[in-house]
Amino acid sequence: PSTSHEIVDAERHIELSIQELSWTSSDGTELALLVKKPSKTPSFSPSRPHRPWSSARIRRHPILLVHGLRGTRYNWNLSGRSFQNALVEEGWTTYCPEFRGSGRSRELGSSEPRSILEIFESDLLPMAEWISREHGGPLIVIGHSMGGLLGGVLASTRPDLVQTLVTIASPLDVGVDQPLMRFGARVWVAFASSPAFRTWAESPQMSRALIQGRQLMFKLELPPRILPYFPGSMERELEQEQEERHEEEPGFPGLLRDLSRLSLGLEPEGLELTSALAAVQRPCFCVAADRDQLAPPEAAEALFEALGTERKKWYLVGDEAQHFGHTDVILGAEAPRLVWKEIIDWLEETTEYGSIPERR
Repeated sequence: PSTSHEIVDAERHIELSIQELSWTSSDGTELALLVKKPSKTPSFSPSRPHRPWSSARIRRHPILLVHGLRGTRYNWNLSGRSFQNALVEEGWTTYCPEFRGSGRSRELGSSEPRSILEIFESDLLPMAEWISREHGGPLIVIGHSMGGLLGGVLASTRPDLVQTLVTIASPLDVGVDQPLMRFGARVWVAFASSPAFRTWAESPQMSRALIQGRQLMFKLELPPRILPYFPGSMERELEQEQEERHEEEPGFPGLLRDLSRLSLGLEPEGLELTSALAAVQRPCFCVAADRDQLAPPEAAEALFEALGTERKKWYLVGDEAQHFGHTDVILGAEAPRLVWKEIIDWLEETTEYGSIPERR
């Protein structure tokens, strides 16, 4: 590990310990893992001046940040704002993986995922088990978009690994208010049973076609409702940075079958998602953005309602003064004040202080 001085937000910086790891999944795939933890140097939290930070305030439970479909570390970290660093500033050790086919894991040679089930069984579950062993106890799972759904499955099937769950813009019905998406899903599902069609649909050529189509959409400056963020909610340079990072990611045609099924109200192949969410008994905090067109509030609220736990909280962020979309709900200009604070307050209520020594 090395010590680094990194940005949290605007003029706020923090000294922290950072590690870039190559982590081996259950099937031997190499995944990129960004680990950030508090520096041993005494400091304080500018965001909470009434609560001085010290090494005694290091948190008991580590945090696992789970990105969504085509997500990367840049869903949590941009050059001018970092939610991961904000969590470290509050005393948590944080783990930010990039699952197979995404970000730097793709650079390590990992192939694109073939299903949501593969991501869960081969990447997320074994990584959560490893982090839990390293820290000697359960962890906090914060999932964005599809990452929130996977976090729910983890909390259901392995409650011993999860202390509390936070979902951010995570839809149970991905086709709400998207008639074109539903139409495409019906076509995809209708042809998906054909082996020849699936071979073509999951080919590298199809992946490249999806990338080129997405780049064309951005160049044509499509209406705001199709953008992953609400225009004006982020500084223009951060909008451009996120767009560039997003365009670099593959199309994941292998996951279109699962996404098509979800948009039609069906279960992904191999995952009984609805029953899994109903079995969740860990504390859950569900965040939704008022102008999110990829995960509309109605779709995120459906996930909230499906959760079986009695200890759960719903939070819809955004009003006429400040709207939020799918990605800026994490890294928008007002996210530190309106989103980060609410999440940190929830974690204060549902987790403990007192570090458990990590295994060496």
